[in-house]
Amino acid sequence: MSILSKFNFRIKQYGFTNLMRILVKKTLQKPGYFHDEYILYQTDLRNGPPPLRQLPPGFTNRQLELKDFIQSAIIEFEPAKIDLYKRRLDSGNYLAYGIFKEQHLVYYFWLSLKEVELPEHMAEKSTLEVGPDEGYLADGYCHPDYRGQGFHGYMGSFLMHLISKMGRHYATTIIMKENRAARKSQEKIGFTPLTKIEFKGFGKHARFITSPY
Repeated sequence: MSILSKFNFRIKQYGFTNLMRILVKKTLQKPGYFHDEYILYQTDLRNGPPPLRQLPPGFTNRQLELKDFIQSAIIEFEPAKIDLYKRRLDSGNYLAYGIFKEQHLVYYFWLSLKEVELPEHMAEKSTLEVGPDEGYLADGYCHPDYRGQGFHGYMGSFLMHLISKMGRHYATTIIMKENRAARKSQEKIGFTPLTKIEFKGFGKHARFITSPY
């Protein structure tokens, strides 16, 4: 993907104003000032998950193993990403599912059953754990050529069914405030915003601030 294509995709994902906010925040992080803003979303599964959505014809979904990432031909993974995914799978606290076109992985998403990974500068201040009655929708990716086919909505509904089958009552996720595309996608499948999370301040003096949404 060219630099221009990436920029246009980010504008679609965040909106121009939000993208500029992100770039300013990243610039301010270089001298040590942080102002990250996230929103905690949750959906209640005690009365059952929402209806399971369907994949388009020609696509299949299955649980992923490390070799699926290593052998991926369409989505490329850097060694650092492979190492991260190996640690996740080895921990036993994560499950990964992927959507395939024939034998090619085109979309994947991670479900965490114990922890919430935070950016390094935030993890030094706090760790977040997934409750025993929760499942955390961690992160995922769709190859640009296969976007717009409803994969995220399908996978979200699939993971909520999986969480419910485990006897857990809530599905949660945390999304960057500026990521309007991800927020809209989660809201469409039943997630509601609960809590605003900010990480704000200079260096070691930065702190977490939470408030109701």
